Amino acid sequence: MSADCWRRNLAVLPPELAERLEGTRGEWRFEGNRLLRGDPRTVVLEDLEAEAGALVEGLAPKVRPRLVVAYSVGMFRHLELLARRWGPRSTLFLVELDLELLAAFLRATEVSLQVRLGELVLFGPRWTRAQLRAALVHEDLFAYSGTLLPVAVPVTMTDPQGYITFAAALKEEVDLLSADQGRAGDVVKVFRNVLANRDQVLESPRLEAAGRPLRGCCGVVVGSGPSLEPALPLLESCRERLVLACCDSAVGLLRRRGLEPDVAVTVDLEGRPDFLAVRSGRSTPLVTWPPADPRVLAAHGGPFFFLIPPSDLLAWFFPGLRPGPAFGPSVANLAFAALELLGCDKILLTGLDFAYGREDGLSHAPGIGDLEDPSLDLRGPGAVLHCPGNDGRPIPTQRSWTWYRRWLELQLERYGRPVLSLMPENMGAAIVGAVRWWGSPNTLEPLLAGCSKPPAGWCPTVGAPLDRENLAPKLGGLANVCRRQAAIAARVGSNLASASRAEPGLITTSSALRDALVREQAGLPLAQLVRPEHLLHLADFSASERCGEEHSPETVREQLELLARWFANLGHRCRELLALLETQDRG
Repeated sequence: MSADCWRRNLAVLPPELAERLEGTRGEWRFEGNRLLRGDPRTVVLEDLEAEAGALVEGLAPKVRPRLVVAYSVGMFRHLELLARRWGPRSTLFLVELDLELLAAFLRATEVSLQVRLGELVLFGPRWTRAQLRAALVHEDLFAYSGTLLPVAVPVTMTDPQGYITFAAALKEEVDLLSADQGRAGDVVKVFRNVLANRDQVLESPRLEAAGRPLRGCCGVVVGSGPSLEPALPLLESCRERLVLACCDSAVGLLRRRGLEPDVAVTVDLEGRPDFLAVRSGRSTPLVTWPPADPRVLAAHGGPFFFLIPPSDLLAWFFPGLRPGPAFGPSVANLAFAALELLGCDKILLTGLDFAYGREDGLSHAPGIGDLEDPSLDLRGPGAVLHCPGNDGRPIPTQRSWTWYRRWLELQLERYGRPVLSLMPENMGAAIVGAVRWWGSPNTLEPLLAGCSKPPAGWCPTVGAPLDRENLAPKLGGLANVCRRQAAIAARVGSNLASASRAEPGLITTSSALRDALVREQAGLPLAQLVRPEHLLHLADFSASERCGEEHSPETVREQLELLARWFANLGHRCRELLALLETQDRG
């Protein structure tokens, strides 16, 4: 790579990252498909495309993608192939960044990061390569955008800084997900719900501290897909030997058959009407997490178990709260985690079809009440994929359901013990890691050998409540940060516009805008929640098609207006939440 190309690449990166890359020694080198290091040259990877080649061959979209997600070493070569094929007009998200390898790749190829240079977004949720590979989904317009939903939901709860960057950029560029998923509004919902549920979380048992009361028992994750119907006789035949964890509307389905769930499970930030079937006078425990819709919790009435995922945001709200294990974005992920934490040694799956089993394309089987309303269908925007079914034939599958299924498969892999799928071969999407079992038509007894009956009164008692911290100063500080950021964006825009009038022509934003934002933000309270590079990423994301080059004053002004609107809106929401908090405290 030429020195000029190297400097252009560094110029569009955040200063801290550019400095770190500039300081790399260049010991790594690429030669064809081989990655070498040191002298004498040590072959670190013999074939860089061994991993990426299968993706290129089997997943490459037929049209130029608007979004590319790259990770790790092999994906650098994959990125190069995509860049050569479709040119520099796709957005790049780079995860699991290795700075030395990135520097070596930048030096090794003229293609470098010409995939919309200025829209490079760097963050690392600490996923394994296998997890990211499992999240990849083929779509024609959004290559490998299957990683977006797994990023958007966990990052909401584990990295609010990265999520602000990610969601704001995604909001302006790509309309991938349904109206309430993967967008900046999720941050507001999380704040709102956690505040409303705060007392409930502090006073209820934490699932990770339950003490494994169901050790030796057999648990069942029960979804409401079509495969639940043929499995119901099996569940009825051994009801006293099973622990039934029912996801959302499956609670009502089982009750209509006279089966009382052992636990109900929900993760929704905004509860759907189908879950409100739990509002009966029964005391079925509800397993959930702090951002769940407080209206669903109020309709249920308790008792509650809360699973606390590892989360910077939750630590901000609940200092001293001991976190449990991480889990994926779907209600099935939480139900499985609940059974595992409660101690179940064997877990069965049913009703988790992750597919369309009906000719009209609706998501669930007939007879589920409210869900027969087509307006409540869960398909959302985007193409329907065709995934292998239990019998090996392709079946139509909603894109987001494919993400959910793959996250469940990752959880099964981590579980490390046999998991059985009670789904007939002609129903549902095949779940990797779950052994399909459809033996005796009348009983599950062969599977339950050695399993204990759930003990009576296994539900743990409420632990000592944690002290309530006064969150008003924190929330007020964040609102003030947002107010200041909006003013900063407006002021910087005015300054840059004045400079462009004094010196007609084009201006360069990659350095001037960054320097101005960093200078103006210095010393702000709670600056760690909205850092300067996040502002820069957001500005670059709405730039012209040829990021990394010079932009017109009009383009810069549009970027800064976007920044001002974003922070003004977030600050307004924070003030609303502060008012809610003050109302709760007075009550």
